[in-house]
Amino acid sequence: MSVRTTAVPTTLQAYLMPGTTGLPAPAGSIPAALQALLSNSADGAQQFFAQQNFAANLVNDLNSGNIPWNTDTDVNGNPMYFAATTDDQGNAMYLTLEMSAAPPPGTTSFPQYTAPDGQQYDVTGSFTASMSWNNNSMWAVNVPFGFVSGTGALILEYYAWDSFMKPMLQGLLAGFKKLCASAVDCVDAAMVGEAGQAGESAAAVNDAAVGTDATISMTAGAFCFAGAALLIALPFVLSAIEHPTGHNVKIYNLTPFDLNWQSPPYVDDCAMTEYPASSDGTNTPQTTIPAPTTLSPPGGQPVTTYSEGDFAFQSTSSIRGISWAMQITFTDPNNGNAQVGQTAAMMFDLPLNVANSLAAAWGAAMTADALQSWAEQNYGQISQPQIISIDETSGLQMTLTYNALSGEQPLPGNPDEEGYVYQSAIVFQYQVS
Repeated sequence: MSVRTTAVPTTLQAYLMPGTTGLPAPAGSIPAALQALLSNSADGAQQFFAQQNFAANLVNDLNSGNIPWNTDTDVNGNPMYFAATTDDQGNAMYLTLEMSAAPPPGTTSFPQYTAPDGQQYDVTGSFTASMSWNNNSMWAVNVPFGFVSGTGALILEYYAWDSFMKPMLQGLLAGFKKLCASAVDCVDAAMVGEAGQAGESAAAVNDAAVGTDATISMTAGAFCFAGAALLIALPFVLSAIEHPTGHNVKIYNLTPFDLNWQSPPYVDDCAMTEYPASSDGTNTPQTTIPAPTTLSPPGGQPVTTYSEGDFAFQSTSSIRGISWAMQITFTDPNNGNAQVGQTAAMMFDLPLNVANSLAAAWGAAMTADALQSWAEQNYGQISQPQIISIDETSGLQMTLTYNALSGEQPLPGNPDEEGYVYQSAIVFQYQVS
């Protein structure tokens, strides 16, 4: 009779994978953070961006030591960290770092992830960093983690969940501290990427004690903090605008289709200085804002995340305002990427000393010259904070907003100063008949 024994790993190698970023919400619903924005109230967009910009206050307070990172436990009794700040009306903003629950006992099979170096990992759980305003989640990044393939089940069998999760969570906290500290120095898209890399480097865990004669090391893979870097650093980038007029734009995809934006867009007296970029470090435009994704980490509840794309336009003239226009198509990832509906066109005009205007239309794709002509014909025609346009054939709907139509506004990264920096949200929805 032979007895088969399995060596229990005493050196635990963990890996943080690329994060999934967006607005979390139940499938098929409108994220709570966007409900006021879409209510067509006069100040819906203004309130929405005031909340978004308040994230910079939280980062500044953390960096200065005015507020601390607090230790707590989540609903599963696992350790977590959070930081909170309030405005003069008593509204609270929270930044929370927490872990998924332990996989069910006896779990032996895990999803697999292959790292860029070819090493495979058992995906055993995830970390979530979330930003919320009062009780509404504004943004979240979910970072899966795993152990070297073939060791996940053994590690779960022989070691308590929180014994190795706690040092990894502390590593994640160190990464976010570095990310916050780096954010205030960001003045362009390249530096946002560098801030993310700094956070990833700081998140490394080296030989932390887990149990008797056992240690854990954790490596942060490239781009696991990419979404977090953009959220935290972008307000500071927008505050560094050197010219009179700037436009910060967020495009949200609430449809079940992939959204494909035209690159380059038509620009008039401005440059596109921020845009979704590919995750390979080349800063190549990522022209697809994906359909919602549902992540089911081992031990965690399924979470549907709606994707967004962040853009910024800055004036190239000190004596003129700015204008830009873009076309967007939709494709069905479940039907051979076939196009859905007509092409959406949008235009934003932000002139000096005249009210801002916008326009939206559906139809056949336009040439670059035709798009410019359409945009120029619509300058100054509709000056209101929100318009809604529906493609009747497909049920696709776009909502275009401004936070203000004229005048100086608080700068996103420095609300104590003002400038001609405006903010817009563009929301695409699918109206099922």
